[in-house]
Order: sequence, then C-alpha cells, then structure tokens
Amino acid sequence: MSNNGIDLDKLSQEDLNALYNELQNFNGYDPSNWSPHSKKKEFHMSNAKGRILLGGNRSGKSAGGCADFLMHVTGRYPDWYPKENRFRGPIIGRIVVTDFSKGYNETLKPKIDQWLPKNQIKRIKRNHEGYPEKYYLMNGSSFDICTHCQEKDVFEGWSGHIVWFDEPPPRYAYIGSLRGLIDFNGRFMMTLTPLTEPWLYDEVISLNDPKVKVIYMDITDNPFIKSDEIDFFKRSLTSEEREARLHGKFLHLSGLVYKNLNEEAHFKKLDLDNTNSPYSKMKKQWYFILDPHDRRPHCGLWIFINPNEKSFIAYELFMEATISELCDYILAFERIKKIPFNEIYRIGDPNKMLTPSALSKDRATLKMIFEGYGLDFDVKVDDDITRGHMVVREALNYDKDKPIDEFNSPSLFFSENVPETKKMFMKYVFGDWRNQGREVKNPREIPKDLHKDFPDCVRYYKMSNPYYYEKESVPIPKRNFGRTGYH
Repeated sequence: MSNNGIDLDKLSQEDLNALYNELQNFNGYDPSNWSPHSKKKEFHMSNAKGRILLGGNRSGKSAGGCADFLMHVTGRYPDWYPKENRFRGPIIGRIVVTDFSKGYNETLKPKIDQWLPKNQIKRIKRNHEGYPEKYYLMNGSSFDICTHCQEKDVFEGWSGHIVWFDEPPPRYAYIGSLRGLIDFNGRFMMTLTPLTEPWLYDEVISLNDPKVKVIYMDITDNPFIKSDEIDFFKRSLTSEEREARLHGKFLHLSGLVYKNLNEEAHFKKLDLDNTNSPYSKMKKQWYFILDPHDRRPHCGLWIFINPNEKSFIAYELFMEATISELCDYILAFERIKKIPFNEIYRIGDPNKMLTPSALSKDRATLKMIFEGYGLDFDVKVDDDITRGHMVVREALNYDKDKPIDEFNSPSLFFSENVPETKKMFMKYVFGDWRNQGREVKNPREIPKDLHKDFPDCVRYYKMSNPYYYEKESVPIPKRNFGRTGYH
C-alpha cells in the first residue's frame, strides 16, 4: 500500500512513527509560522530584558505570548524574528499562570496544543491532579507550568533562560522567577489585562526602566473581533473597567484624582541653572510649600508663578531629617539656587503645623518652631479636599483636541527636578477604587493616604490663590534664626 508515492509497507516502525507525528501536525500550526499584527510584532521584535504586553480582554495578548515562548523552547523561529533575540541550543523555561483549572486548562492549554507541534514533545510530567507541570521536548529544552496558587517556595531555587507570566503575578512569583534568570542572563515577558496586582505598576512599569519594554494593546487591535461585539461588551462595563478591559490600563489607576495630567502637556524642562534659559530669565514670584512628617520623609515644593499666571513646580524636597536639619537644608538650598529669601511666600500644612510638637517642652506648635529658624509659614489655607482637587484639575486643564499654544495651555507645569512629585501625581487615586466594585463605592470619593503628600502640597498652593506681583522692598522682621546664622 502506498500514499503519495510512499510505500508504507517498506517503512520501518521508527519511520512510521515519524510519519504519524508529521501527519498529527499537518494543520501547519508551528511557532515558525506565526504571523502577528503590528502591535504584537513590536512586542516580539524588542530586545529588552523584560517585555510587558498590556492588553484589553480578547486583544490576543496570550496568543502572542504563547507563540513567542514556544519559539524559544523549540528553536523554531519565523524568518522575521531578530537573530540577536534568539536562544541557541536547549533552554529551560517557565510559564506562570493564575491556576491549573482556568489559567492553564481553559486559556493556556488550547494555545499550546495549537502551536506546539506534537512531534516536539518528548514527555509530559503531570501533578497529582493530572495537570502538566513540566514539558520535556525532543531538542533537550524543558519548561515548567507554575500557578499563583502554589506555595512561595515553588518559585525559588529555579534557574532558567526565559519566564512568561500570563496575567499579573504575585510579587513573590515575579521576584523568585527573576532571580532564577540571573545564571543565564535570561529574559522575562508578561502578557496581561491589568485588573490585579497594583505593585506591578508601582515597582516595574512606572519606573520607565530602559531594560523593560512596555506595550499597550487595545481590544480593537485584534483584527478578528467584530466591532459590534466590542460595543456590546463595552456597554456592560463601568468607566473604570473599560480602561483595563478594553485598553489595557491598570484598573487601580482608573480612579486617578488627576486624570487630566499628561506628560507631554505638563512636564517641562526648565533648565533653571542655565542663566540663558528662558525660564531662568523669567520674572517670578516664589512660593515654598511644606508638608512635614514624623515617620516618613518631609515633603516640600518650591513653585514659582510668572506674570502670565503660569505656575511651575521647580524643585522638590523629599528627606528624613530633624526640624533643625530640615531648616538648615531649606535655607542652604535657597541660597544655592539664588531664590530670594525675603521674596518667598511660605505655606504650611494647615493641620500639622498647628499641632503641638512632642519634641517641644512647652508644647509649641511646629509653626512656632519653624519661626524660630526664620521660616514663617502661612497655615490659614482652605483645606477642603474636594474643592482643592477641583482647583488643581482646573490648573491642569486644556483642550486636548486642539494644539497647545498661548491660548490653549494648562497653567500648572512640572519641571525635570521633581521626580517624586510626578510619581505621586500619577499614582494618586481615590481610596475606594482599589479592589472594590461599583456597588460598594462611596459616593464621597476619599483619596488614599498613599502618594498624597506632594499632591497635597500643590493643593495647598492653589488654594492659597497664588498670584504674581511686582517686587517691592519689604523689611524683614528680625528673628532668632537658630544655628543656621542665615538672614
């Protein structure tokens, strides 16, 4: 008997087995045949140590991650895949999913079955529930399947070349797996809809590390989903869920207090130390706002406003120090930056500044103690949080649909010298938006205490109704300047 010119009767058992395996994979699915759309291809082409594909539901992110991972463990790459990004020889890999029943069985298994040729599988080791926990391939490569449900120890003591996290992992799973990549100078990748694990944004994505490539993929980037299906799904979601499930944006940031903050519009390079900089030459009225703390770093901002009523957050103070050390630093910094001492309007946290200090024997307030060092703070600032948020939002506001010019521009900007301030503004969220549903959402939105210090400073500044005025010679009353000796 023959088939397409092959005499099957003359084939050895080994050849028959090989032919059978080939026929098993006759559908042509093979990682070397993977043909992604442009967003996925950007993910594949990156040579970063870490690659993160943030995608909405059904955007195709898991399929892209699976294809990329299987390319490496099988050594079967498409012609277009960058040669410098390929692994040579047998490698050790790891896949981390949410759980075996859903994360593996429903999501991952169909994709592995589709894109991993069966003739590449040598054997599969299964756990006591019958789920695969380790694949051994014919080329000598192997890879583990781990889940978020497993003990922390599972993620330690492993060494390998590549890790793929499908959906946001717990921090311990990420750290343990990352440590395991050190021996082989390995790489990791993530494909996820960011509904959980906000630590990932705080500790990885927001750092803008050049070794980590982050790509956002919208549900509409998947060419195989019809627009009417997307519209139907969209109508069932809350506005905050849409950001994550449709556009791949972190759900815990959907409750941002200042959603209209935009890097391109609000972040500016002022170059104030350069005397030729237009911002250095600009007429200024300086303000200093301080939010002192006992158990975490003091937060302070130097902000100036120009004759056009544009405000620029120029410098930040973020330090742990005693009150005397803090005052020394403030005065020395202003002297170095040539900020006129007698022209600074100082604003203090209206709550903490009037609290009696435990360090003072006569229970003097912080305001009184700072006055002893020559720093006189106005603490009569409207502390209404809701109104303050509205005022700051108004300062950040501009028409995003029109080009930015002198008539369409925000009135509040951040310099290159305030990195902690920028981070806090971009993470400052309402407390009841984190890990809670709409049904339990408090109608009075209260911001989280985390990341609020510098936003509070800006709120105090704006609620003080700052304005530019021409300088006049104002006598400064003599005070006890402490040990600084600065007048």
